[in-house]
Amino acid sequence: PESATTYSVGAILDVGNFRATVDYFNFEFDNPIVTEPVGGIFAALFPAGSGTGNCGVAAFAALQSRFTFQGACSAATVSRIRTQVINGPANKTSGIDVLANYTVDDWMGGTLGLGGSLTYVHEFKVDETTVEGVVVSGAFDGVNRLNYQTQIVPVPNWKAQLFAEYSRDIHNLRITLNYIDSYIDQRTAPFPPSVVFNTDGTTRFANNEGRKIDAFVTVDASYRVLLPWDMNAVLTVDNLFDEEPPFARLDLLYDPFTANPLGRTYKLNVTKKF
Repeated sequence: PESATTYSVGAILDVGNFRATVDYFNFEFDNPIVTEPVGGIFAALFPAGSGTGNCGVAAFAALQSRFTFQGACSAATVSRIRTQVINGPANKTSGIDVLANYTVDDWMGGTLGLGGSLTYVHEFKVDETTVEGVVVSGAFDGVNRLNYQTQIVPVPNWKAQLFAEYSRDIHNLRITLNYIDSYIDQRTAPFPPSVVFNTDGTTRFANNEGRKIDAFVTVDASYRVLLPWDMNAVLTVDNLFDEEPPFARLDLLYDPFTANPLGRTYKLNVTKKF
């Protein structure tokens, strides 16, 4: 079983109609249950990305057994790579969570609420990974990276929500702004080797589009009304302005871990209490 050592420390500010909390978190995981990194396994057997690489090398024989080839062992004939669920390398993450809200009483005959939440990830460090006695992934920090074909999901530096909510009599209206920060596709294979990138990935040409995965910003709106006979109805419009997910060089052309491809969607919920 995987295990974790965690701690956090925080502060609360509660003054009049304003309330805020700030928390620092630190999680250290041992033996996390993960899937072996298929990209790292391929790169270990074929370090140049092509040719026969380490085919036939005794030290890589067990790793080579994970591959199925259509013909002789070479990068061009790989048809399948077997990966397993394992106790993976230790990892550590830390960051800050902030929550805040402010209430304005008797505003235009009702109550106005303003607030938001923010998470900043400072680090997400992963130790090196060994498969069949071969190091297939060196230690790395996954913050601000896509982390495709590694043991972890994308980790943008910043995620945030801001909201404004107005209540009056039986009516309630809430507008929410959702923000996911931009991050970098750390891979080299999908991009021409002759292209030189800025450290923040901002250099963009027709042949390296998607190196920087842009921030994803959406707005949601929700209206709730209390009805007779202990009923209430809620109409929600997610992604009010029909924003498309940022482009990424993946099979779906976007990152499904951080973005939603559905565009503007509508939901109607009616509840009756008995």
